[in-house]
Amino acid sequence: MVSATHVFVQDLDGKKIESQLLPLSNATLTMRKHYVRAYTGKAPGSNVLKYWLAFPVSVPPLGFNTYTVTSSDQSNDSSTLSKMSSPEGSTDKSIKVGQGNLMLLYSADEGKLTHYVTASVEQSYSYYSGNDGTDKDPQASGAYVFRPNGSFPIKSDHQVSFSVLRGPILDEVHQQLSPWVSQITRVFKAKEHAEIEFTVGPIPVDDGIGKEIITQFKTTMKSNKTFYTDSSGRDFIKRVC
Repeated sequence: MVSATHVFVQDLDGKKIESQLLPLSNATLTMRKHYVRAYTGKAPGSNVLKYWLAFPVSVPPLGFNTYTVTSSDQSNDSSTLSKMSSPEGSTDKSIKVGQGNLMLLYSADEGKLTHYVTASVEQSYSYYSGNDGTDKDPQASGAYVFRPNGSFPIKSDHQVSFSVLRGPILDEVHQQLSPWVSQITRVFKAKEHAEIEFTVGPIPVDDGIGKEIITQFKTTMKSNKTFYTDSSGRDFIKRVC
């Protein structure tokens, strides 16, 4: 992350690498301010990080590579600043996101994902309420015991806050799905998958109910009931419903 727009990237041979600046989401900025205050005991200074710096890298197996980020005095040498747009005032019924074979469609009126390429898709957030235990079975739901009372949808009280960032490396969609759930969807150029990053919290617990947050996708994609999961890139597992 960087705080200025006039920066550029070079590889080990001094060759300039195409790069893109993406403004940080409000959720990310709020979270960083919280961590800075928690660890330093004071609010962040004036030199606040404002942008993600994205650029392609090449790393050999079991090796490393070196890239240098340098400040620039000339705007024509700098990274490309993403172009931001929102559906407000648009006459289009849908917003297209993606630069290659992968194309996502969002509804302009609600700001929700509707199609993945040609397959219809619907995403929702819910939570499982934690069981406190009973006299007969005192085991409560916790970090290592999943014991829910039921599931409940997380609904937005208003239209989803929705903005799109476009650039030469990737497109990003920023959504504020509820006061305490936000999401960033990234579609990289020449890649055929989407990357989703969500920020949850602070989770409201004033009602005294513990909550396990989940997201769910419903789609017409024909996968023969087969999908794959992993854990931070490890344990890639094939699963059949």
